[in-house]
Amino acid sequence: MCHPEQAERLLEQEILELLDECRTPLLQYAAGVAGNSDAARDALQEASLRYFIARRNGIRFENPRAWLFRVARHYVLDQIRKQSRQSVAGEDELTRIADPAGCPDQAYQHRFLADVIGRALSPRERVCIRHRMNGLSYEDIGRSMGISSNTVGVLINRAVKKVKAA
Repeated sequence: MCHPEQAERLLEQEILELLDECRTPLLQYAAGVAGNSDAARDALQEASLRYFIARRNGIRFENPRAWLFRVARHYVLDQIRKQSRQSVAGEDELTRIADPAGCPDQAYQHRFLADVIGRALSPRERVCIRHRMNGLSYEDIGRSMGISSNTVGVLINRAVKKVKAA
């Protein structure tokens, strides 16, 4: 039986070793799911904190690395879900597609396309398209929006048809 101070040091050492091993791949994975590095860093921090709390409470994990990845993934998907409920892609967001530094003709075409998309698509279709363009799978998009992956497919298919018709 070890002293509480020694147990605390062992726990800290365990967590530091696990994070040293997992930090880079976990950040890369979370960035791939989230689409940005800030969200990936938040996911790493959240997963690390939850792991520390769980271990401090005596919970043991068969595969700590897998657990960290799962927690990070769920955290990112929860954040995407919250974000998609709070802000639906509006015309302002869609017009940012245009690159003002580029060729004026291209900028005009991009703004025109953004206007067409903004008028043609429903808010849910815009959210699905935005998440798909960020590399999320249908399953991830469905989870983040609280709908089935089949519904995501229908919304994306409908959106593509509307843009082609416009």
